[in-house]
Amino acid sequence: MTQMFFEENRPGPGMHALVIGVGGYAHLPGGAGRAIADPLRYGNLGQLTSPPRSALEFATWLRESDPSRWTAPLASIDLRISPAPTDPDLGGSGSAYRDATIDSITEAYDVWKDRCASDENNVAVFYFCGHGLQSDEQLLLASDFGRYEGNHFRGAFSFESTRTGFLQRPPRTQCFFIDACREVAPGVTMPLGGANADPLDRPDARRRRHCDHDLTLQSSTPFAAALGRPRNVSYFTAALINAMQGGAAVTDEFAEWVVRTDRIAMVIDSLVEAEAGRPMPTAKGPAFLPAVLYRLDGPPDVELTLACVPEPALCRATLFYEPHPSGRTERKPPMPEKWNVTLKAGYYRIGAEFEDHTYAPVSRTELINPPTTAQTLRAVSR
Repeated sequence: MTQMFFEENRPGPGMHALVIGVGGYAHLPGGAGRAIADPLRYGNLGQLTSPPRSALEFATWLRESDPSRWTAPLASIDLRISPAPTDPDLGGSGSAYRDATIDSITEAYDVWKDRCASDENNVAVFYFCGHGLQSDEQLLLASDFGRYEGNHFRGAFSFESTRTGFLQRPPRTQCFFIDACREVAPGVTMPLGGANADPLDRPDARRRRHCDHDLTLQSSTPFAAALGRPRNVSYFTAALINAMQGGAAVTDEFAEWVVRTDRIAMVIDSLVEAEAGRPMPTAKGPAFLPAVLYRLDGPPDVELTLACVPEPALCRATLFYEPHPSGRTERKPPMPEKWNVTLKAGYYRIGAEFEDHTYAPVSRTELINPPTTAQTLRAVSR
C-alpha cells in the first residue's frame, strides 16, 4: 500500500479526500513503544479496533462509488491508518498503510490542502477517526501521542482551529467528518494553553472566509463520548455512509434524487440512532449555503411506519399504501401493531379502511422521504 490510496488525473473540478484512522497507539497501554507514565491522566486510553476499520470502510466506499454521480468526481484519496496491535490485517491480505503519526498527518494535510486549492470548485473531504479529548477545543490524537516527554500533546492536533484555518482556503465546498470522543480527562487542562496541541492549519484574522458550502460534523457533542464497535465500523461512520448512499437524499428542481450537505446534517442524528439503537447526538458546524454532493440513479429506500389513531381504530384498520399517481396497492390486514415497511421514496397515497364501518375511511397523499418517515392517520367514528 503506497501513500496514495487512489489518484486519478481528470480535467475540471474533483473531490480530494484525506482519510485518517488511528487505532494503534504506540505509547498507550498495549502499544509497542515506551508507555506514558500515567495513562489515567488521559482517561485510561488504550488501543482501538474500530477507527482503522471505519476509515478503511469510508475510503473504500468513496473509491467504489460511481464517479459520474458526484458533482465533483473523485480525484484523490490519501489514506493514513494505524491498526491496533490486536487487529493488524484490516484488508485481510497483509495490507500495509502509512502510519498516522503526527508528522505523517501533517505532511498529508499540507499536500491535500494544495490539491484542494487547485480549483475553487473542488470538493474537500477530511475524515478522522480515533481518540479525542476535550479542552476548549477538541484534541485529536495521532498514533504517537505520548511520544514526547515534555508535552504529550505534540502528538495531537486541535480541531476547531484547524477547521477555522481551512475555511479561509479554497475550495468553496468543504466537508469535515470527525469521529472521536470529546470527554474531559484530568491531564487536559482548560484552557488549551495547558494542553499545547497545535492546529494543522492556523486561522489568520487578515484572511477572508473562502468556503461557501460547509459540512462539518463531529460524532460527539462537547464532553461526550463517541462509541464504536470492536473490529467493526463505528455507528457514526456507518450512518455517514448511509446518508451518502441515499439516507440523506431529497429531490431537486428536476425531480432527481440528490444528496446535499444541509440534508446530511439534518438526518445524521436519526441515522446514528438507528445504527446504535439509542440517541447519540452529533455536533454540527454553522449552516451555510447547501451544495449537492452526489446524485442517485433512482429513488432511495425509506423505512415507512404507518399507524392509525385512536388506538381502537388501528385494531380494525386495513392499512394501505400505493404509489402516486398510479401503482400497485399494498395492504395490511387489521392488527394492533403499526405497519413498518421498506419502500422506494416518492409520493404515495396512504390510507385506512374499515370493513365493519365503525370508522370512516381515511386517506391522503404524502411525500415519503428518507431515511425514515412516520405517518399517522386519524380515523373518525361513524
